[in-house]
Amino acid sequence: MVCVAVGTTIASAQPAAGPAEPDAFATDLPPAAQGQSPSAQPAPPSAVPEPPTLDPQTLDPQTLEPEAPQPFSPTTPATPAVDLPTSPQLQGGFTVRLARAPKMMGDFFGNNFSPVHGEMFVGRAVQQTTGMNEFRLIDESDPPVVYLGGPSGTLPGSFFEPGPTPPAPDFVDGLESNIPGDFVAVGTTDAVDVFAFASDTSADIPGARVFNIFQEVDMLLPAAGPSDLIGRTRLQDNNSAMPQDRVYFDYSFFHNAALTAGGVEVSRFAPALEKTFFDGMASVEVRVPFGVTLNSNLVAGVAPDTSNYEFGNVVIAPKLLLWSSRELAIASGLGVALPTGDDITVSTTGGVEAIRVDNDAVHLLPYFAMLYRPCGSNAFAHAFLTFDFDANGNATYANVTGAGLESIGTWNDQSLVTLNLAYGQFAYQACSPRQRLQSLAWS
Repeated sequence: MVCVAVGTTIASAQPAAGPAEPDAFATDLPPAAQGQSPSAQPAPPSAVPEPPTLDPQTLDPQTLEPEAPQPFSPTTPATPAVDLPTSPQLQGGFTVRLARAPKMMGDFFGNNFSPVHGEMFVGRAVQQTTGMNEFRLIDESDPPVVYLGGPSGTLPGSFFEPGPTPPAPDFVDGLESNIPGDFVAVGTTDAVDVFAFASDTSADIPGARVFNIFQEVDMLLPAAGPSDLIGRTRLQDNNSAMPQDRVYFDYSFFHNAALTAGGVEVSRFAPALEKTFFDGMASVEVRVPFGVTLNSNLVAGVAPDTSNYEFGNVVIAPKLLLWSSRELAIASGLGVALPTGDDITVSTTGGVEAIRVDNDAVHLLPYFAMLYRPCGSNAFAHAFLTFDFDANGNATYANVTGAGLESIGTWNDQSLVTLNLAYGQFAYQACSPRQRLQSLAWS
């Protein structure tokens, strides 16, 4: 698997008030920066002198001297030079430092495939002669009759004109049809008369036994639900516990993704954006995945198309910062994957739709995230605990009787729980925000 993430930070959380250094706090500043004279000492308990009354109209700017700092009264609280940010508010420069940590890379292709064997009803038929394994589908009139004819319907010593064109397959010879696939004939207690011509008054084969013809269907269905042919969205990938404003574009390549027995090469693209609100305490992220993968329209018995463009499920993921400090940020969120991708269909080689799985499921993606970046160190660490639940399932239909698709139940996607941990270090950091290359890191 290869993952490439390209992103642009539009705006990061900026300190509302504070010193120039990102990690500086009011308690770390020298007394002069806090508005006090280096030599100022609290005065002993005594009356505080009243400041002189000045008339602005009589002041001479050249003779005006700065007023000496007044000592603090023991009962007068000092005003701090900088208001320390209270977690989880994003008012300190340290939040910018946390937001600049590289995002987590936590993508993988967890989908699989399931072998499916079934029998699809084709139609009712009769044997043309006793002892032969050659069948002709019934013209379903009322009462049903069979008109024999055609190259495969000629009996020895007899002449038959071609009868009505039956639905494919038009005959089953030795239980092998003129279309690819294997067929099974199941006898019933019904019987019909077989006529050579529609004008005949006497049956050529009276009381012919009726058989139900089924086509055996073997296929591989992706165990992923519809639109998961490009892989489910992993919210931990290219993500951080810090809410921020950004636009990015992800590319992931999966070698031998287990969507078929032989594996499929999957290329996935995911343009996305994240926008903050509530003074940077929360954000909403939107991802729009698509990719080159297995075709969602499958044909039983035919090699699948593995170079088809498929659209995925759009994901909307709000995030809320629960707690933050100079070195640590903890957040939580609830993503929702909307069913915007294609349905999965499986057809026979004759063009008859055998199975359809609608893309109906809404996936809930709750998660918890942590970012740790110790002060005085180039290291950083991420942790993500993510969940993926199918909220309502996918309606599933099959052609059971040959009369068309009918509901056979609901296909529920697999629930997933993943824990991802990442550790990394900066190899290079720019000294100026105007430098084109800002940082390099491994993770």
